[in-house]
Amino acid sequence: MLAAHLLTAHHALKYARFRPGARAVFFGAYPQYVQVPGFAAYAAAKGALEAYLGAARRELRREGVELVLVRLPAVATGLWAPLGGPPKGALAPEEAARRVLSGVLAEPPPETLEV
Repeated sequence: MLAAHLLTAHHALKYARFRPGARAVFFGAYPQYVQVPGFAAYAAAKGALEAYLGAARRELRREGVELVLVRLPAVATGLWAPLGGPPKGALAPEEAARRVLSGVLAEPPPETLEV
């Protein structure tokens, strides 16, 4: 899982041909939501992705490319099935999508969008 998150981000940023003003969006996680039994690899992958984006952001900013890290609260998806279902108060996927789109399209784009 760790390699999948990092390699996907690395290859996307290395091989994509961005125009100035472009933005790339990546999904991180709030640490308190994923530091639970059964989510260790997921939590490590999301933490590593945030560190990677911190460095990549400085490199790509020179080219006029913005990187946005999105941190979502719990969203009612199958991710939570191993724990018996999503936590109480989890966002519906449609609401999460609406908030993400609204946030990442804001001007100027946020470096980190905390939904």
